[in-house]
Amino acid sequence: MPGNRSFLRLGIGPAALIATLALLIGTAIVSSPTPTTLASNCSIAGTNHDNQDLSGCNLSGLNLSGYSFVNANLMGANLSGSNLNGVNFTGANLTNANLQGSSLNDANLTNANVTGALSAGTSCRGANITGMTGTLSCTGTVTSTPTSTPTNTPTRTPTPTNTPTPTRTPTPTNTPTRTSTPTNTSTPTNTPTPTNTPTRTSTPTPTNTPTNTPTPTITPTPTNTSTPTRTATPTNTPTQTNTPTATRTPTATRTPTVTNTPTATPTATQTPNCTITGNSAAGQDLAGCDLSGRNLAGIDFTGANLRGTLLKGSNLDGANFTNADLTGAHLDASNLNNANFTNANLTDATSGGTTCRGANTTGMIGTLSCTP
Repeated sequence: MPGNRSFLRLGIGPAALIATLALLIGTAIVSSPTPTTLASNCSIAGTNHDNQDLSGCNLSGLNLSGYSFVNANLMGANLSGSNLNGVNFTGANLTNANLQGSSLNDANLTNANVTGALSAGTSCRGANITGMTGTLSCTGTVTSTPTSTPTNTPTRTPTPTNTPTPTRTPTPTNTPTRTSTPTNTSTPTNTPTPTNTPTRTSTPTPTNTPTNTPTPTITPTPTNTSTPTRTATPTNTPTQTNTPTATRTPTATRTPTVTNTPTATPTATQTPNCTITGNSAAGQDLAGCDLSGRNLAGIDFTGANLRGTLLKGSNLDGANFTNADLTGAHLDASNLNNANFTNANLTDATSGGTTCRGANTTGMIGTLSCTP
């Protein structure tokens, strides 16, 4: 028995050793991390990426403010949580892209395709969506350039020119009762018979003898002396029968119901001058615009008109206000660190709770109440 037990241990030992080695090797293979490589087309060095193929790239959580992606291919790209303020997406393909939680304030989406794009929790205040394909589920007021709606065909108003036709109405006064049968121009001689007493209408036999000119002997009986004179010249009556047909045209003169000229064109009253595209607003007229709570870091406002502009709570870190007019502007609780106010005019500007560490105020007119 001891000999058998020893033989059994020798038989099982190698198998267990092999199984253990296989398990360790498999574990090492499974646990070894798969290297993740970023495709070269996903590089976003610099701010200009016009016509670049970035389909399927992961660009989430990045600060791409002011970047340009004109006609770029961003199909299926992940841009969730990214700062896309002022980004130019003109003509870009954003089909099935992930824009959830991103900031698209003042972005330019002209002619962009966002079909199937995810945009829950997105902010798009001031974004331009002219000609955009698809929809965005975002908060904020967007702008859209009005199409050729002003062509409300005011040229239809001249249609009342048909009114002069009533001048023909005096001619039908000769035979007002005959207008009911103007089509019987082949037998105009029958028309005098209805003018006789209506009781004779039950005997239509006289209409069978239109050639018998003696029929006027019947007409003198109704004392309508005016009618027999017209029977003597039946050839003239056909010309008059044509004129009553024109009397139907006045019914169409009521068509001037096309008083729909007050179209809703005034609805397209956007203020595109409040839109900041890219990183430069130099010389732009932004007077009275509401730019509060915006991320305007590094924006160039050189020589811009910012009189009375609302910039409360905005991030203006490193912004350039050289020679800018900030008279009466509201800068309360904003971040003015490293901002350049050289020769800027801040007369009557409010700046309570503002930080201005490292700001340049050389030649500035007015005062800043801020924490250095």
